Amino acid sequence: MDELDRVITADDDRSHTPEGGDGWHETWSLAFFDEGSGLYGLATGSIHPLRQTGSASVALFSNQRPVYILDAPKVALADCDPASGRIGPVAFTCNQPMSSWTIAVDSPQLSGQLSWTSLHDAYDWAWGPDTSSRHFEQPGHVVGRLTAGGTAFQVSGYGQRERAWGSADPAKIRSAWSSRVLFADDHLEHASVINVAGQDHLFGYVIRGGEAHLIERLDINTAYAYTGGPPLSTDLRAWDGERLLSDHQIRVLSVIPRFDVTDGLETQQFSTFSKWIGVGSSAAGFLDHLWTGPREVQDHIAISGNNGRWVR
Repeated sequence: MDELDRVITADDDRSHTPEGGDGWHETWSLAFFDEGSGLYGLATGSIHPLRQTGSASVALFSNQRPVYILDAPKVALADCDPASGRIGPVAFTCNQPMSSWTIAVDSPQLSGQLSWTSLHDAYDWAWGPDTSSRHFEQPGHVVGRLTAGGTAFQVSGYGQRERAWGSADPAKIRSAWSSRVLFADDHLEHASVINVAGQDHLFGYVIRGGEAHLIERLDINTAYAYTGGPPLSTDLRAWDGERLLSDHQIRVLSVIPRFDVTDGLETQQFSTFSKWIGVGSSAAGFLDHLWTGPREVQDHIAISGNNGRWVR
């Protein structure tokens, strides 16, 4: 079993040795939600050592309004440290692999730190051979304090952490629909449909009441704000065999739009904080839409066959 298909271990929560072409990257991400105070945000960081550059961003929202968005799209490699997960003003520090992380921000406009602790095993997307990269994610608790413009914000809620590395070719990822929502300590959900080189892949799980299920069938219907625009609402249903695991309507709260052109390739992305509403369950979560190259909008997606696995 080679590097792209081996079982992910706790050691993979630390930095990796660059291999492959200049597209090789090491990436960290945390989406966090504090339902009680209406705070939510997204912190991301990526290092491209062979390109001698990195990038980082932190977005903080309060009651659907942006508080501050820190964007550092080009950070010199001299200001990056893969071992400590530092990219300019943002650092992702592993305290204990697969268990405890600290995300720190240090800039004149936005500063502070968040502590993340795991709630469940990580989930491996297991798409290494198809994308020449690895990716896993993990739900947890998030607590901490961020200060923006002289105002302090206390965060106490949930967060979905992601790690990725490898030399993925961006052109292979044609589109991505990806969601994460954490209702309670024992109710955690993730679902993604990623088109890799023209082939859709299903990833995701539902953890509820002490049982962990991989999603074997997913059906989503999306209404967009306008042609080429962000999603307004999505109806989501997920099954494990004949057992219905999730039945929710997802309504957008806030949108972080991105448009990028790299090596002549256009990428359009709408990262949204949204509200999940179902029978007996309601929570804020994170929903991401991405297209690379010509955009082909799919209002309805039905897919089966989970491509991921647990990291034990």
